[in-house]
Amino acid sequence: MKNAVCAGGKNVQIVYATTNNGKFLSMQSGLAPYQIEVVQETLTLPEYQDETVERIAIQKVRFAYETLKRSVVSLDAGLFIPVLKNWPGPNLKFELGTLGLDGILRLLAGREDRQCHFRDALAYMDASLAEPRCFTRDIPGSLSLAQRGTPQPQHWSKIALVFIPEGDSRTLAEMSPEEYKVWKHSSHDKAPLYQPFAEWLIQHWTSSRPKEAVEWV
Repeated sequence: MKNAVCAGGKNVQIVYATTNNGKFLSMQSGLAPYQIEVVQETLTLPEYQDETVERIAIQKVRFAYETLKRSVVSLDAGLFIPVLKNWPGPNLKFELGTLGLDGILRLLAGREDRQCHFRDALAYMDASLAEPRCFTRDIPGSLSLAQRGTPQPQHWSKIALVFIPEGDSRTLAEMSPEEYKVWKHSSHDKAPLYQPFAEWLIQHWTSSRPKEAVEWV
């Protein structure tokens, strides 16, 4: 496994622009095996609405880079429910604020098919890139009949109270912190996000060595 360490033995640091501590903790632990240090910048990003999570993540990281002028990542996620024509899709946060979890579940009342999937989009930008680079993954599962479990700091969204990962019978919020950690690692084994990003990033830094893009710590 390649690690992001320069010849002097120092680690590489990138900035994650987010006010969501759960998302920060998830990315921090996901990139730690590659010795990529993630620092949280609690930058308030515009609430973009678009047709795909990829386009929203790219808009976010462009804004963050123009504001911070540092090598930066941003993450966006959507929830896609096939029986509702893949609604709410990339507008999950907006619909949660409007309808709430119970409102979303009411739209599935009486339906046997409760399948869904998350789509994560991670976008990166630094001074050497003309355009952001984006990575995606899908996490299959289903939605419970009602809210179950207890919110925890590592959860990135209230959806954890109703999302049941494929192959399990519990919502994410019903898992203990250790069980959640095991599931998270398993999900990245099945549908990796941080691994392909880290491998690309290490190669990117090795080949381009952008003067303004990398902070060695």
